[in-house]
Parts: sequence; C-alpha cells; structure tokens
Amino acid sequence: MQIHVSFNDHKCAVLDGQGECERLALPIPAATTGLCRVKFSFPLRDIQQYWTPNSEGVCNRLSWNFDVLCGAQNKFPLVVFFSRAGQNRLTFGTDDLVDDTRIHAAVNQAACTYDITIEIACCKETEIIHLMLDKRDVPWMDTLADARSELLPKSLPQFPDAAWNPVFCTWYAVHGEVDAKWVEKTAPLAKSLGFTTLIVDDGWCYHEYKRLSPETLPTWYQDIGDWNVAPEKFPDMPTHVKRIQALGMKYLVWTTAMLWGIRSRRYANHPEALTDYPVDCNCRRFDATHEEVGREIAGRLGELVAENGLDGLKVDFIDVVPNSLAHPNGRASLHLTQAISAAIRNACPQALIEFRQNYDTPQMLPYATQFRATDAPFDYILNFERAVQIRLCLGDRIPVHADPAYWAADETAENIARHMIAMLVGVPMLSMDLTSLPPTTATIIRHWLGFYNAHRAVLNLGHWEFGFADTTCAWACADDGHERIIIVSDAAHFIEPLDHTTAANTTWLLNLSTKPIPCHGETFGPDGIPAASNAIPCGGYGFFASR
Repeated sequence: MQIHVSFNDHKCAVLDGQGECERLALPIPAATTGLCRVKFSFPLRDIQQYWTPNSEGVCNRLSWNFDVLCGAQNKFPLVVFFSRAGQNRLTFGTDDLVDDTRIHAAVNQAACTYDITIEIACCKETEIIHLMLDKRDVPWMDTLADARSELLPKSLPQFPDAAWNPVFCTWYAVHGEVDAKWVEKTAPLAKSLGFTTLIVDDGWCYHEYKRLSPETLPTWYQDIGDWNVAPEKFPDMPTHVKRIQALGMKYLVWTTAMLWGIRSRRYANHPEALTDYPVDCNCRRFDATHEEVGREIAGRLGELVAENGLDGLKVDFIDVVPNSLAHPNGRASLHLTQAISAAIRNACPQALIEFRQNYDTPQMLPYATQFRATDAPFDYILNFERAVQIRLCLGDRIPVHADPAYWAADETAENIARHMIAMLVGVPMLSMDLTSLPPTTATIIRHWLGFYNAHRAVLNLGHWEFGFADTTCAWACADDGHERIIIVSDAAHFIEPLDHTTAANTTWLLNLSTKPIPCHGETFGPDGIPAASNAIPCGGYGFFASR
C-alpha cells in the first residue's frame, strides 16, 4: 500500500505501508504552518461496518463518503473498518490529537477501494505526527484498544473519589426555573435516594424563570456569558451552597466559555472575539484564538468557584466551534481548556470538572474529572450506547457519566428500571422532579443506586467488554476477577458474555432488553424484590455462580 504525503500541495514522500501493524512518521517540515495531506487506498474486501469517535451511535454501516472532522475540542482522528464477524480490516489514524484534522473516506467503486485522505492543519507548535496503520485480522475492539493505548497519557490522572459518586442534575427537572428555594427543597430528597453530587444547571445566572420549549429556544442563551449569580434567584449563594454541602453533597454549577449571550457585558465588550458561525439562541460563539480574552474568561470561572465555595463546574459546549482546516481552532481551544481547568483547580484543588461527549478525548483526560454522555432524555438505549462509546474512546478506570435519566411521570416500573440499568455502564445521573416522585419510582431509584454503590469496585475499576449485533450494542460486561456484571440490551445475545472465560466467582445479569432472560440462579424484579420464576424479568436482574 503506497501512502502519498504532501505539504502545502508539494509532494514530500511516498511511504511504504505494507506492514501488518505500523507507526509511520510523516515527513512534515518542523515549525512550519501549512496543510499536510496523506492519501492512500485500501481494498473494500470483507468490510461491512466502521467505527469513529462520534457521539450519535457506536458503529456505522458502510457509507459512500464520510468525514471525521476533529481537533483538541472535538473528537480525535481514528477510524476502524471491520467485517460483519467483528474482525478488524483496517484501523488507522494519527497521533495528533490537537491540530484540526479532516479524515475523508470515499468509495472508489471501479477500483473496489476506500480512498482515504487525511488533512492536518499544522502550525509552528505541531510536533512529529505519526500515521497509525493496523491491518491485523483480530477483533476490531482489540485494535481499537491498542490504538487508544498509544493516544492516552502514559499514566491516568488521579481522579477524586467524588468523581464516581451518583449525580442529581437540575436541568431536565426544572430548566431555567431553578432557584435556591427549589434546590434546598430538592437536594435533601436527592440525598435520601443516594445522590451525593448536585449540579445546578443553566438558569442560576439570570433572573428570568423559564422552561425550554420551541417558543423559548430562539432566545434561550441571550443572558449567559458573564457568570454572575442572579441575586433574584440565589440571594446569598455562598450560604446556600454551604447548606447543601452540609447534607453531604458536592455542589457544581453549569458554565460554558464558548457561548456569549447578546445581552451579556462580555458580548458588548469584546465583539472582535466572536466567530462568524451562525447565531443560535441569541448568542454568539467565542473564537478561542483570542487568548487574552480566553484568560479573562478562565479567570472569571475560577473566581466563580472561589467566591461561592463551589466544589467545581460543569464545563459545557467546548466543542461548539467546529474544527476547520481553513480557520483552525483546535490548538487555541486546548489552551483555553487548560486555562479553565487550572483556574478551577486553583480555586478548589479537589474540584470536580465535568466535560461532555465530543471532547471526551484522550487529549482532554488531564483537564476534567468526569466525562458525560451527551443529551438523551427519555431514551435509555441511546444513553446506554453513548456511555459505551465514551468507554471505547477512553478505556477503563475513567469516570464515565451517563446523561441525566429523565422519563414521563407515569412511566412503567420496567422502563424506569431500564433507565437505571442503562446508566450503570457509567456513573448514574438523574434529573426528575423529586418533589412529586411516586413512592414506587423512588423505591426503584433507591434500589439501583444501592446496587451501583454495592458494586463500585467492578463497575468503576473493572475491565469492560462489549458485544455488538450489527450496529447496536447487544451487551456490556464489567469484570474485575472477583465478580462480573453483564448488562444485556438484546436478549438474543445473552449467552455470549456468559460463555467468556472469567476468574470471577459470581455473575450478575441485568436485563435491559424487551424479553425475559432464562436464569437458573436467583432472579429479581425492577425494584429488587425476588422474582417467582426462573427467568429474569425485563428491568430486573439475576445472580448466580459463574460457570
């Protein structure tokens, strides 16, 4: 396989890509700004699916054309092609996780190939870039794991213990109608269910009381950007925060450095620092290449934590400015992220910092403490699969957080339990109105949070494996050598994880699927009450000694 490398449209080299597993240095001029282009073709033989680090699903059917546009604040440059049997055919990408990069794959029907183009917007800070190629005939998740190990930091950060604690978030429950009274009424209820971290989401920094709807969406973000507490809603924020912390809960609030409302002072003071990307929700997007303004924003977020005694921040929408080869933003976004993380930690050394999917990349691991699945209200399967995707991107022993579970008030017990089970691929998070929670719903929530807390060792620190049925995740399994927990999304595939060799003494099988699963061990219903039959009911689980 010949690999053609050019820089600023001038041919640099033709590399030999005949090896089975290679890491090839790209001959790019040092300390030079320009576009590096890498081109090669790969036979379209026994390839049925591909994986990329997107947030919409896990696996994809073949496409005539597809792009991966990435940089420090949005995904990373890696693609896996594999067969229907799940065998790797080609895993490829680069180890440059910072510079804006575009991977374009196009079917060449006449040649029966995928024609691949990788373009990297290099700058003077760009270091040596390596092209990774892996053609081994092994399970695709093995080649993904090997590539990921090359991209991750040499040692994982030391995450605070609280990064693994269940979270209650105000967002879906109340939107912008949040205030101190609502929080102080709700937080004790959340604590009684088993939540020990509170995130007060959007709504704390403006006086308006509003719920998100098609009517309010066009002006939703018009007042954000200055990051001052709204005194009408939180008249004494430091004292209020202390009251919640006295319950034994960590207190975080929602922020975003990258969106400025049109009614904010920052918007009026720095119009030159805004991008030309379309206006959404009466706000504009910050251009992180204005580093002095970025430092001002980071400083303000640090002050916010210090002034109010907060335990950290939810840092949202770092990815809102897309990557571009013409106007690179990845490296500047990384510098801003580093400044924000440092400012928060200067104010609170053990701070919790939540990042959201898309910037849950190996490059970002040192700057956050937890990585959350992107929004999936009502949809427990999407929440499940997005948490699986984060684990495929980051690997084991990382605080992966589910998106807050949210369901209709009259949802069935089985589906409520499914929401709770789906989140166990990560750390559970909830956003329901707890003041009107039916007792049976509270029982189910408390039961599954108890299950999570009882099995933290395997769920948080065990090794995760996944099985797929076409493009969907059929099962997820965590194993620490002592016990294993299997979450089955597709009942037709429940035998597969049970057949895997393990040293674990006991197995818990959780039924996320739509059908009962045969089980000769103990079985329990959605609320943890023993079931009468030898089948695990939907939304329930089974317990038995491993084979």
